[in-house]
Amino acid sequence: MLKEENFKSVLESLGFIGNDDIFTKKFDTLQTELKVDFKNQQLIYPENNGFIVNEKQTCNFKQNEKFVVFECVHRLLSQGYKPNHIELEPKWQVGHGASGGRADILIKDNNDKALLIIECKTTGSELNSRYVAFALDKEGKEKRFSRTLKASIERIKTITIKAPSKQEQDNFALEVEKLEQTINQANEIIQKAPKQK
Repeated sequence: MLKEENFKSVLESLGFIGNDDIFTKKFDTLQTELKVDFKNQQLIYPENNGFIVNEKQTCNFKQNEKFVVFECVHRLLSQGYKPNHIELEPKWQVGHGASGGRADILIKDNNDKALLIIECKTTGSELNSRYVAFALDKEGKEKRFSRTLKASIERIKTITIKAPSKQEQDNFALEVEKLEQTINQANEIIQKAPKQK
């Protein structure tokens, strides 16, 4: 699992350069950079290049999921997504008078329209429970797709640091198999459920 204890080694493997407590990666073609300040426990996104951070708690070290979001943003920038097309923690209203919702990452197209919503989770029980809740929430999914950002794709993204030992790799493979079984069971329940009008 990606967490503070292994985050420096992950950053180094991704090509970040460490200078004391500050790790930086430049994306020359986008003329931008990502930074991590370990002393102040801050994830620094390229807001000066149009990148939007709606909730500042997204930039701290308090939850392991924040590292997964940061790594995902790194991948997006590495693939050429422009900083001004990326927004963290976007909010929207789901229905008339409803409280609304939030996602981890929103990617916009060149016309500033929602293109992709990414929900990041750490591996293990958080990912398993969220996937089952997502699979069973048919009405909620329909509302998100039809009333919210008109996004083309919604996906769950996770990152796993490869286990060093054979036993840990076998354990992880077993967890993946259990997750697949849970997903299949949830899909069967959805298929058997009576249609709502």
